[in-house]
Amino acid sequence: MFLKDLFKRLINLVTFVDIPIRKKFLLFWVGCAFWFVVIAVVALLGIQDTVHRLIIIGALLIALSLLTLFAVWISRAFTKPIEAMIEQIDILSEGDIDLTKKIEILSKDEIGILSSRFNKFLDTIHDMSSFKRVVEEDDTAEDIYARLGKTINENLALNPFVIYEVSNSKNIMRPVYTTALHDVTEDYCNRDILVDCSRCRAKKTGEVVSSFPYPGICKHFFKSGERNHICIPMIMGGSTGGVFQFVFDKAGEQEAFDVVNRKVVKASRYIREAVPVLEAKRMMDTLKESALRDALTGLYNRRFLEEYTETLVAISQRRNALMGLLMCDLDYFKEVNDIYGHNVGDAILKETANVIRECVRASDMVVRFGGEEFLVILMDIKEGEAEDVAEKIRKAIEDTKIKIPRGFIQKTISVGISEFPKDTPKLWQAIKYADIGMYKAKNAGRNRIVRFAKDMWTVEEY
Repeated sequence: MFLKDLFKRLINLVTFVDIPIRKKFLLFWVGCAFWFVVIAVVALLGIQDTVHRLIIIGALLIALSLLTLFAVWISRAFTKPIEAMIEQIDILSEGDIDLTKKIEILSKDEIGILSSRFNKFLDTIHDMSSFKRVVEEDDTAEDIYARLGKTINENLALNPFVIYEVSNSKNIMRPVYTTALHDVTEDYCNRDILVDCSRCRAKKTGEVVSSFPYPGICKHFFKSGERNHICIPMIMGGSTGGVFQFVFDKAGEQEAFDVVNRKVVKASRYIREAVPVLEAKRMMDTLKESALRDALTGLYNRRFLEEYTETLVAISQRRNALMGLLMCDLDYFKEVNDIYGHNVGDAILKETANVIRECVRASDMVVRFGGEEFLVILMDIKEGEAEDVAEKIRKAIEDTKIKIPRGFIQKTISVGISEFPKDTPKLWQAIKYADIGMYKAKNAGRNRIVRFAKDMWTVEEY
């Protein structure tokens, strides 16, 4: 062991491995100067003429001066950019980051190339750092998807591409951003992946999927004969939260791959910077959504209505359209809880929510207003349509058989109807009008619909 260490030290000493570059040039200068002196001394010993000796001594001094200047110049040319890199790396390691400070490029040799590459490296870090700061200030996940897509499109000219958002709880995925003028999902991928995202290879494996080295790797990619694709999964919380799909022409395949691969590597850096922010935004959206949802039925709750009242009013005013309000209340629901227990009561509430949802459009909203009360908000309706929907709901509830431990049970529902802003320019007052209509239906014998009329309201202000 001792001999091995000694031998290693001798090798390092002979090859100057442990000596800084500046000192290596000093040793080089000393070595050259030594041989110049030796040659001059040998020459002087053979010359008796004083003039010739002076000429040799003068030539030696000139040679040593030129050698010194060359050694100093070459030493500075090597060490100055390297020292600048070391200084910048030290600054980065200490956290005092100034990514705008560049190394001066003094030559076009290997040192100049190294300096240029280091400056490019700093530019990349600066771009990524700036990008992350910007996306952190975006309000929603949709804003981040749009910024990520726009940045990659403008900086790397990689298009077409599409960003998919994955919902693992629902096992679905949906396109949230695309550069294509047409529907990329229709042209390139089987739509089965949208309703069953486990079919998507990138989503399922959590690995990059590329058809460049493996043509036909994904059977759900339609254009494998004409196009190549690279799909990058976005890993969030240990699972795939999204997929970034790039699509390329097959013309000049091998030459294109080298260029494409470099661009995709840089694009993946942008994606990596955006993923933690996206994950946080989506988590906040989920928490907010859960706070605005009724845990039992999955419907919006009253808090949602309170928070989005102004939005609903603005939508109605902007479209200059009627909004139908249906206040629905299950008849004799208290008796269900008293006779069958709360488990059966909960089952009836969930089934009622499902039936009401099936009776309205996707653009309409169903809110669990409280207890056994449900508020249906019908968007962009014509006069009289609210009554048709109310009757549809009433009939559907009446015909629904709900399974309970001791057989089946059927319930009825009473519905009050109002229209905003026809009945009143105040949304909450219109909701109150629908509530009054519902109580009128109860008083008239239940299992019926009642359209609110002005003579039902006696109070001037709500």
